[in-house]
Amino acid sequence: MQAANTVLKSPYPRGSGDSIEDARKAMLMKNKVPVRTVRDLDAAIRKVAEIFDTEAVVVVGSQAVLMRWGNKAPDAMRTSGEIDMYPANRKLWEEAERRKSEAEAVYSEASEYLHRIAGEGSSFDEIHGFYVDGVDETTSPLPHAWQERALYREVQIADGKVVTAVSPAIEDTLAAKMIRLRQKDIDFIRASYLFQPFDIDAMKRRLETIQPHATYTQEYLDGARANAAAFLDSLPKLAAKNPMGDLEKQLSRIVPDYPRDTHCAFYNLADNSVTIRKWDPSLEIYYKIDNPLGPAMVAKNFQHFVLDGKKVTKEAHDEQLAAGPDPDAPAPTPPPWRMAP
Repeated sequence: MQAANTVLKSPYPRGSGDSIEDARKAMLMKNKVPVRTVRDLDAAIRKVAEIFDTEAVVVVGSQAVLMRWGNKAPDAMRTSGEIDMYPANRKLWEEAERRKSEAEAVYSEASEYLHRIAGEGSSFDEIHGFYVDGVDETTSPLPHAWQERALYREVQIADGKVVTAVSPAIEDTLAAKMIRLRQKDIDFIRASYLFQPFDIDAMKRRLETIQPHATYTQEYLDGARANAAAFLDSLPKLAAKNPMGDLEKQLSRIVPDYPRDTHCAFYNLADNSVTIRKWDPSLEIYYKIDNPLGPAMVAKNFQHFVLDGKKVTKEAHDEQLAAGPDPDAPAPTPPPWRMAP
């Protein structure tokens, strides 16, 4: 393992903290509103859903903080000219584009296409004062199985339809930033820590779960974790707050039984509820609300039965439970980390 404070060559291709690229972006920001809001987040989600005809969008990077704290997040955490996201159906969309390219000899990755439509300098950028940075699931070095701790937001789009936004938990977003630890990442982490202190030892353990992928090699991660540990040790010692963990304890008695290999429970601080979602292997997230073993949405004052994203009565749910699984339906697929070796 490299010593703390080692200067690392970043695997991130878009430059770092004090680069010429950042200076150029700062000049472009002069005539823009630099602090992002939930309204901006929703506008970006709707645009990505429209472009890719997707029902789910994944938000990563600094502005995923809007999924957790909304406009209450410190301005220092919401100061950005961009929001990073990608359509959850990215791989399906790109495969369809590849098939078309065989006849038309034209192919575009989802991130490139998104940049052209809503990226820097686009009409979307001019209208809204920020742009959407097209990324993918390899961009952020997120902790292992972050999807089991994800945050969800439902956003209304045209014709009464709803798109589901998904983002890493704030702690996972912070861990990804500690791997890079550019000056803007340091400022973001400090602002977050002062706003809601996290458990430093737990964060170090979370960093250990980040696995090599794409350009993030094991050697780079080892050095980055050493630097991150030194940085964490430099933070003031504040009492950790964990509202999500507190809610899990509060609702532990009413969480229904559900298939643990293929489903996951997600807690919502907005209404103190828990929702069961099913893993979608094509989207690589827990997506549809579903629970074949009991209610899929539960709080102290309500419970709703949902199967494959559709609300049903308790009677209809019980009938299907008694009938057993449909022999012609494909068996639910667990996420890779839950598959038997």
